[in-house]
Amino acid sequence: MLKILCKIQVIKCELENHDNPDTSKGVRIPQSKLVSDYGNMLDSPTFSDCIIKVGGTEIKVHKVVLTARSPVFYQIFNATSEKPQSNVIEIDDYRSYTLKAISENSLCNTLAIDNVLERYVLSDKYPTAELNECCQELILNKWDI
Repeated sequence: MLKILCKIQVIKCELENHDNPDTSKGVRIPQSKLVSDYGNMLDSPTFSDCIIKVGGTEIKVHKVVLTARSPVFYQIFNATSEKPQSNVIEIDDYRSYTLKAISENSLCNTLAIDNVLERYVLSDKYPTAELNECCQELILNKWDI
């Protein structure tokens, strides 16, 4: 016998009148914990299955996340070759904290403002979903271009 435990949250909502903002009622929808849960994966890489080596630093990452978010990493891990695919990727042309942006952005959709130009160059070489666009937006807003 298989038992499945489900947690259901009922949200009571009322119809809204969008024609009149004074009588319009908002509905509070609970925020998803997905981004928070992915952030926990980043902070505790217990189940990571790949390492990106940058100089002497090792960044533990998750192949499934990188391949889902970046066509470059998809090609790296999906390459058909005669030798077995290594779970270690060595990248020497970027600093470790800049390269960690790939992992942070892939898991949490976040991007720090510091070193945004270097991250922009990185996002061009190793594109991930929205990273290049986010960098462009930060650069334009930072310098009011």
